[in-house]
Amino acid sequence: MQGGSSGPCVFSAPLGQKSIIDEVKAMVCERIRDWINEMTPASSTYVTLPKKIVYYRDGVSESMYANVKSTELKAIRNAFSTVAIQLSGNKGIDQKIKPYKPEIIAIICGKRHSVRFYPADRSQSDRYDNCRPGTTVDDVVTSPYYQDFYLQSHTALKGTARPAHYFVIANDSNESVDDLRTMTHEICHTYVRAPVSAFYASPAYYADRLCECGRCYLRNFLAAPRGSPARDGFERFRDNIEQQLRCIREGKFDIDARPKLQALVEKAEVEKAEVEKAEVEKAEVEKAEVEKAEVEKAEVEKAEVEKAEVEKAEVEKKCGEYVMNEVKKEFERYRSGGNPWHPNVAKTMFWM
Repeated sequence: MQGGSSGPCVFSAPLGQKSIIDEVKAMVCERIRDWINEMTPASSTYVTLPKKIVYYRDGVSESMYANVKSTELKAIRNAFSTVAIQLSGNKGIDQKIKPYKPEIIAIICGKRHSVRFYPADRSQSDRYDNCRPGTTVDDVVTSPYYQDFYLQSHTALKGTARPAHYFVIANDSNESVDDLRTMTHEICHTYVRAPVSAFYASPAYYADRLCECGRCYLRNFLAAPRGSPARDGFERFRDNIEQQLRCIREGKFDIDARPKLQALVEKAEVEKAEVEKAEVEKAEVEKAEVEKAEVEKAEVEKAEVEKAEVEKAEVEKKCGEYVMNEVKKEFERYRSGGNPWHPNVAKTMFWM
C-alpha cells in the first residue's frame, strides 16, 4: 500500500468452510515478486527485498490464533526461502541480508467482541459521548501473557463506538505496544473509500472488500438460478467429473476389466483358502506336539517319582544295616570287657 491507495491484491478460494488460508505461500511469493519489480531499478546488480513485513489477519476466532501462527506464518517464512532460491539464478541478493529472513509482525484484528469503552471525563468525549479516535487500552482488560491492545481508531456516526482488538502473534522486531498502536492507527487513515479513519486496519479492510468482490463472482456459479448458463455449465462439469470417477470405480474404461477383476478375486480366494488350510494343519501339528510333550513330561515325572521311592528304600535299608553293625560292634566291645551289659541297662531295674 503506497501513497494512501490500496495495493495489488490476491484472491484465493479455500476448499470448504475453512478459516486457515491454504495458499499463503504462493500468494506471498507473488507479492514479493511484485515488490521486486516495483522497487528494484533495472540497472541494479542486486534486488531490493523488504526487510520488515507487517501481516494483518482478519476473520479468525480466538481458538484459531495458534493455527494461524503455526500454519500461515510458517508458510510466509517458507515463501521467503523460495523467493531467495529463485533469485539465485537471476539477480543476486545482497550479502548483507543473506540468508533472506525478514522480520515479521503478525497482528490479528478482532471485531466480534462485546468490549466497549467510555470516557471518564465527558469533556474528553465526542458528540456521542464516545472516546475520541486514537484511544488505546493495553492493560487491565488485555491478556497478561501476550501482546494485545484495543484501539478505537474511528468516530462512530451513531451509537456507541466499538474498538478493534489487535492481538500480536508474531513480533520479530520486538516493537513496543505503543509503536504498534501508532502504526496501526496511522494505517487506519489510509483507507481510500473514506475521508476519515477506518474502524480497523486498512489492509484487513481491503481483504474483506476483496473477499466480498470474489464472492460476487462465485455466486454466479454456486448460487445462480437453475437454467442460467453459468449454473448449467457448472452442473455439466460436475456431472462429467462424477461420471468419470464412477466409470473408473466400476472399471468400464477397460472391456476386460471385469473378467480380470473376477479372476483376481478368485485367485485371492484360493490363496486365502490355502493359507487357512495351512494354518489349520500347522495348528494341528502344534497341538500334537504339545500333547506328545505333555505325555513325555508325565512319563518323566512318573519315572522320577519311582526312582525317588527306590532311592528312599535303598537309603532306609543302608541306614538299618549301618545301625545294626554299629550295635554289634558296641556289644562285642562290652562283652570283651567281661560285662556284656550296656551301662544303660544297669541304670534300670532288671528282673531275671
